Amino acid sequence: MDNRNRRRSHQSGRGGHRTRGRHPGHHGTIDAASEAISVGVLDPGDMLVMYDSTIFIIALRALFEGIACATNHVFETYVEAGQEPRCLLAAGGGVQNRVWAQATSDISGRIQRVREKTLGASYGDAFLAALAVGDVRRGDIRTWNPVAHEIIPNPTTRDIYEHRYRTFRALYPCTRELMQ
Repeated sequence: MDNRNRRRSHQSGRGGHRTRGRHPGHHGTIDAASEAISVGVLDPGDMLVMYDSTIFIIALRALFEGIACATNHVFETYVEAGQEPRCLLAAGGGVQNRVWAQATSDISGRIQRVREKTLGASYGDAFLAALAVGDVRRGDIRTWNPVAHEIIPNPTTRDIYEHRYRTFRALYPCTRELMQ
């Protein structure tokens, strides 16, 4: 098939626009080689430009791992100041993102506890009000909002994340002048 026919084939919808359920990419397939073949990338010089969730997912994972590295740097700063974090309690909408939460535990090597209610500002306000009027004691939060599960570091990722974290920490000193 020549390039002109490839363009027409693409414009007609074959291998082109994706809708929910019509393409395996929407079911978790991330095999780029199969994706390339499915649109006719067969010859030297043919190139796949993939506009689906795969590239987005890779970029998001890198973003989450970068944030997890920055979070670990905060933990290390506390340790250097003599204040070892005793217990990590995870809160906020990001807790629902398993990749981000797991990357934080994997990179830091620390267990995070996740309470039943993770969007806690209003719940915390209610608890503080009850505390202020004497209806609860400080430790009662453990029964008000018990630990639902823990995010435990995966030991199989430790070596790769240690290397990535060292790289992360080395980047700023190497690029400091560019940031001014």
